[in-house]
Formats: sequence, structure tokens, C-alpha cells
Amino acid sequence: MGKSVTGGYVYRGCEHPNLNGMYIFGDFMSGRLMSLKEDKNSGQWKYNEICMGMGQTCTFPGLINNYYPYIISFAEDESGELYFMSTGTPSATSPSGVIYKVVDPSRRAPPRHCHYDTLPVRVKSNVIQFVPQETLFGVELLAKNKPEPEPTKTYDWLLELLDHLSDRGRALTTPIPIRTTTRPPRSSKRKGRRRKGKTRTGNISELQNGAVRLIKDEFMQGDRGRVEIYIHGEWGTVCDDLWSMKNAEVVCRQLGFQYALKAARNSEFGEGRELRILLDDVHCNGTESNLLNCTHAGVGNHNCAHYEDAGVICGNTRPIAEASKSATGRKEPSGLQRDKS
Repeated sequence: MGKSVTGGYVYRGCEHPNLNGMYIFGDFMSGRLMSLKEDKNSGQWKYNEICMGMGQTCTFPGLINNYYPYIISFAEDESGELYFMSTGTPSATSPSGVIYKVVDPSRRAPPRHCHYDTLPVRVKSNVIQFVPQETLFGVELLAKNKPEPEPTKTYDWLLELLDHLSDRGRALTTPIPIRTTTRPPRSSKRKGRRRKGKTRTGNISELQNGAVRLIKDEFMQGDRGRVEIYIHGEWGTVCDDLWSMKNAEVVCRQLGFQYALKAARNSEFGEGRELRILLDDVHCNGTESNLLNCTHAGVGNHNCAHYEDAGVICGNTRPIAEASKSATGRKEPSGLQRDKS
């Protein structure tokens, strides 16, 4: 069966019940692992080779299915578990080698069933933590086929609360200008049916100066986002470190919302670096039709950067603070009333 048998031990451990009573040994030259087990009825010893698993049974963490072939010696610990030592060269004087523990993954003892107290061993050096260096061979791990989990996303609880309170009709936004190609005029037999005062100039109406939109993560948003304004044929950002709720009220009302829930500063909804900064130092009293009617430093004039891009959160539900004031009967100042003077 071999050239140089290396004697082993009878397994008397607890962790692997299927190995109980097996005499496990090997061959130094061929690297073959073998076992003998006595048949108690006939008194005969049955021989079996110990094969390394090649299926998914061996894909438990820390298990391998290959070893250096030149088996030098076997050993057991105080709990009866078996080990063997082998090298990569056919010599007992090899300067390096590996210690392996024999494991049967097909059947293991129940959790917390095996308990033993290790014997204290005196050592002169510091204990070195064991780190396995070998890997599985010939087995395609399931973990490689599993997609990596997405990173956990964090949410602002205030934004979640405001989102819950806002109305579903928050999809009202100013349309984005769309590039259109010129088409040859079509002849129509209904020329006499045109309404007076209207000309046929195209399917998309011209955007007016002062139109606004809300952008978040480079996408159009319904009720919140970075404020971008359309002036003289281009979109730009509003950069203001003193961005106020009055300014936010003008933007939200222009987009069709009843209330401004938050005036966001310091590029809370991202920086619009691909656009020019068109407005700065905007001061509104809350009644203007758009931001151009408020006082500002002038179109294109600014002394700020994109990290101060302004944003808003709008809604059709009264903010919590205002609702509580109304419930107590106190008169609240409204930014939507004109000064009587």
C-alpha cells in the first residue's frame, strides 16, 4: 500500500462523531492518509482511504482540502482531536512544514457539546496568533458568486419627517428647457380655425427669466433640492451664505407649493459646479413673484463659491411650528402679508 508507514492514533475526540474508533495513519512517501476500524461483530479491521473533500461540504471558513504530501508524524491533544505534520520535501530534516488538524465537516457535534479545559503549557516566548496560510483547492466558493452588499445608507430624520408631512402633489416643478430641431412647415387645411392672438411657434413655450427648478443628486426633484434659476437663456445657481426663509418662500410659491419648510445653506443638496453662479446676496420679503424681483448683487455678480449653493424644502402642509402656534390661538407673523403702510 505504500513505502513508509507513519503511525497515528485512534480518534477519541468529541467534535467529529463519525471518526470515533478509527485508527488514522499515513504514508511518508505517497502522502496517502488511511484509516482502520474494527468490526465488533467479526473482529476484523476494515481499511479505508481518507479522501479530501472536493464539494461544497469543505467550504466552511478555515477548512482546506490539500496538504503537503510527505507525512512525518501524527499527534493528539488533551481532548482527543488528531493532527499530523507534513513537509513539501521527502526528508525528515526539512527546515519547514505544516501542522494540520483532521476535520470531518459531514457531521459535527452539537454546539457547546464539547467542552474541555486546556492544560497550561509554559512557553518562553510570546504566544503567536495562528493565521491559516493555506486555501481551498478545486472548489468554487459560493461567496465569490454572491453580490457585495450595498453600503448602509444614512438618512436625515428631519428630512424624513418633512417628507412624511408634505403633500403628494409635490411633483410640480418648472420644466427643463428641451432642445428641439427645426422642422419644415406642414401645410394644413385648418388655417382658418386658428384662434386669434396665438401664433404657431413650436411645441415648447419659452422659459421666462426667473424660472426656477430644484436639483438633488443631479436629478430633478419635486419638493426639495438645490435652487437653480434660469436667466437670459442659461441655468445657474444661487449662492448665498445668508439664504433665508423669505427667499425660500418665494421659490416654493413659484413652484406651486404653499409653504417653505426649510432654507438650506452650504450646498446641502450638492454643488452645481457645472453651472455659473447667477445670483448672490438675495434678500426677499416673501411677496415677490421670483428671485429676480428681490434685491440682489446683480446677475452674474457674486463673492461666494459653489460650496454655498442655496436650496429649499417645500410642502403643502403647514410646518409643525406654525401649526402648534395656530392651535394655541397665538397670532403668527406671515411672510406673505403686505405692509399696510
